[in-house]
Parts: sequence; structure tokens; C-alpha cells
Amino acid sequence: MEIIRTRGLGFRYQNRDGQDTWALRDVSMSVGSGSFVALIGPNGSGKSTLAKQFNALLLPSEGEVVIDDLKTSVESNRWRIRQTVGMVFQNPDNQIVAPTVEEDVAFGPENLGLPSGEIRARVDEALSLVGMTSFRRHAPYLLSGGQKQRVAIAGVVAMRPKCLILDEPTAMLDPRGRREVLETMIRLNQEEGITVICVTHFMEECLAAARVLVMDGGRIVLDDSPRRIFQLVEELRARGLGVPAVAELVGELRAAGVALPPEILTVDELVGVLCS
Repeated sequence: MEIIRTRGLGFRYQNRDGQDTWALRDVSMSVGSGSFVALIGPNGSGKSTLAKQFNALLLPSEGEVVIDDLKTSVESNRWRIRQTVGMVFQNPDNQIVAPTVEEDVAFGPENLGLPSGEIRARVDEALSLVGMTSFRRHAPYLLSGGQKQRVAIAGVVAMRPKCLILDEPTAMLDPRGRREVLETMIRLNQEEGITVICVTHFMEECLAAARVLVMDGGRIVLDDSPRRIFQLVEELRARGLGVPAVAELVGELRAAGVALPPEILTVDELVGVLCS
């Protein structure tokens, strides 16, 4: 069952000269409910613009976007769409609004007008899911970058969305913070069945996804599993993209004559083959 579908999606904006610039052109795709999709591409490829179409922050200039059978072009649908699809952005400081962690997570459910008991239950559940229960009474400014981003995710999860869109959520984090956020995304997808779409420029993060979409020039140019996508080393490089470090090493070893299967992506897989 699909939760997101686009048909012939195009989006344009006016530049400073008053000329139309197309950020998206003829994007037709779908995302299955409960899936984990990584969205990558060079700067200016349209990936963040596409992500914002999924919860009607931006609306199509042509074509259509359908979320859980609701068209984003219909104004009366947008409230339900934004409850269905939650967004987490790059800078968690821009999403945290309250003086304590638990108050911040409660902000969304309170705006839904839910009873206090339901709000408390949702806050408890969301904090538990992102591993931040012990920090519930902390001031957000005392937290690390990774912890702040997990609080931002909890605030969205407390709204009980079916789909979570993360727009470069680890771009401002150190390696430990990136790992914390990635583990949270995996847990929400695998244990809670939440559809996850992650826009990222860290190729290693794509390995957690079942599917990778590669964008360039406002179009989806590649759509496959991480294992197949990252065998296309030269094509990705030509588009200004890298590959996970292990995949790059495997490519160099193969070029040097070492007999290795091209689909190796992790250190454990590489060690297993070399030691067999």
C-alpha cells in the first residue's frame, strides 16, 4: 500500500530576474507504507524541494502529489496531510520552542486540543521511542546536538504521523550525534512501522534504507536498493556524489585486480570475504 504518490510533478519559482526556474520536473514516484527511503543528490538537485511537497509546505506547479489518498492541491486536505506526514529539519534549534524537553514534545499534541491524559501518554511514548525519557525535565539548550535532534523527532512522533520526513537531520551533528539520530530513524521504522524518508548527503546513512532515490536537475535519475546504487561509483561521481567508504575501497581493490564481489558495502562484509 502506498502512502505517497506523485504524478508528473513539477515545481517552479521566480528568480531575481523574474524568470521561472524549475526546481522539479516530471517527477513520478511512489513510496510504500512502512518503507525506509533515502533521498540523495548534489546541491540544487531538488531533493529538499521534493521533500517539502510531501507535507504540502510547497505545492505543485504542475502534476499532483497524493498523500494517503489526499491531494495536496485541495486546501481542505492540508491539515490532515500535515498530521499524516511530519517533518524534521536540519537545525533542531529551529524546531524546539519550550523551556523543557517534555513541554516541547507536548507542544504539538496540545495544539491538537487533546485531553491532558492523552498528551501525557503521547509525550511518554515519544520520549521512550527516541531514548530521551531521562532528559524529560532538562532544558533543551543543555543537550548535545544529537539529543536536540532526537527531541525534535519526538515532538513530531507525538503527533502520531504515519510518515516521517527528515531533511538532512544530521548535517549539523558530530559522528556520535549522527549515529544517535540514525539509530532513532531505524527504530521508528522497524519497530513502529513509521514510513521514513531521509534526505541526506552522508552516503553511509543510506545503508539503513531499503531504497535510494538519486536526484539530479530536478528529476529522479536513479531508483534502486543501496547495494545496487553504490555499485555505480563512476556514475555517482559524475553527478557530484560520493559512495560509502567501503564501497569506494572495494571499487579500488577490484580495479587493482582483487577478486571481490561489487555489492560489498560494510566493513564486516569486506572482512568476511577477505578472510574466507
